[in-house]
Amino acid sequence: GLVLLVGVALAEYAKLRGKTERGWTWLAVAGALLLFAGLEPLGGVVVQGVDLGIVPQVFGAVGWLVALVAAIFIAYETLTER
Repeated sequence: GLVLLVGVALAEYAKLRGKTERGWTWLAVAGALLLFAGLEPLGGVVVQGVDLGIVPQVFGAVGWLVALVAAIFIAYETLTER
């Protein structure tokens, strides 16, 4: 998560975010989701019979899917940029 956020910040600093803004925004969202996936205080917590230990796993899975979509957006927008 932190690596993705640092990568987005460095891309902004290096002026690589030009016309591929949408993909970089998705990548920042993926970084935030993966940071939430790293939170482990919910492991083993049970509320009303529901185990909340799956919440970080859901954040991780969604974060990786969003990162994949972001990489595809960035590649597509970079290759079609003229």
